[in-house]
Amino acid sequence: MAEINSTPLRDIMQYESQIWAAADLLIAAGIKQSKFPDFMMPFFALVMLEGRMRNVISQLEEDGLSREADLDEFIEAFRDEKCGYNEFIVREGKTLATICSNDKTFEQDFSTYRNAFDPELKMLLGIDRGTEEQKFLNMDGVVAELRSKKILLQTVTKWSEVDLSGYDNSAITTLEEHIKRRWADISAETAGEQYTPDDIISLISEIVSSKISIPKNKFVHVYDPTCGGGNLLFGIADRLKSNGYSNVATYGCDISDALYALSCIESKFRQDSKIEHGNTLTKVPFSGTQFDVVIANPPYGVSWKGYESDIKNDQTDSSNIHQLFLMVSCCLCNTSSGSSQIRALQLKFTMVPPFSVETLVEAKATSANTYLTKTG
Repeated sequence: MAEINSTPLRDIMQYESQIWAAADLLIAAGIKQSKFPDFMMPFFALVMLEGRMRNVISQLEEDGLSREADLDEFIEAFRDEKCGYNEFIVREGKTLATICSNDKTFEQDFSTYRNAFDPELKMLLGIDRGTEEQKFLNMDGVVAELRSKKILLQTVTKWSEVDLSGYDNSAITTLEEHIKRRWADISAETAGEQYTPDDIISLISEIVSSKISIPKNKFVHVYDPTCGGGNLLFGIADRLKSNGYSNVATYGCDISDALYALSCIESKFRQDSKIEHGNTLTKVPFSGTQFDVVIANPPYGVSWKGYESDIKNDQTDSSNIHQLFLMVSCCLCNTSSGSSQIRALQLKFTMVPPFSVETLVEAKATSANTYLTKTG
């Protein structure tokens, strides 16, 4: 997968204020702040997809391909990147900004734009899905409500000003992290969804780099069992690459429909990345795979009583959800890729093997900190 590393003309974080300008329209329309993530996540996914697809297009053009010379060859080369597809963007070269420039054709053009995504992306985005069909975001529902409040064109126009083309994966992940942290701050329905600050990601990356004993030209397999939108998982991967590890494979799983959709979309623009949807306490994602590094920011304030019987039938035998995530993750680690230390910082932890559940002799949790110790 080609990644664009061109230098942007502006700091990507300047887009944060533009994104929140779209939220002002929601306030004016009487939409509760606790519902902002429901309305904003699908549009963030759209601009992220469009920016990434335009990056791939730019890379193909740098490689000498063009629509004008051979449209079929150009489209085939784009599809070979396996990053999803949108006929409107790839074949016609149009964008959200193009659509918003003509208010008379906006409704038709925006409908065509949404329905031009491939089936998998339409499922993730919640486009053209029947009531019984699986979806993760709810783009069609959001569009219908914004239309009924007569702010659809204004909202899409605000989002169309967020041009993420030209930025690399790391920069977009950083912006996404800042936006999601604010969503968590204002939403009353995000118990258990924690967003990891950039400095913590950097610290964990330093710990991982100093402890693993994998040659830098070999693959490092990194897993996050509670990956959310993927900022911790992909942030660690980006920093490992900047530290000289050229091959980093990322794996993640999350129970949240919307956050799974965001991380799954992100994974399409990264090499060797797989994301699954589900509860890692009651299912075994990536069965048979062992990981060199397991990192996570386990959920706060979440009860697992709804699936208590499944957990108690498992071998973990733990009533503390933070300890439980750690113990389940221990079983997935490759025992030959690093030292035998476990470090933790305010419920953000990095686990570097070898170790097993039996070697975890003490785990104490308070509302503020988790301390993990190991003897022997």
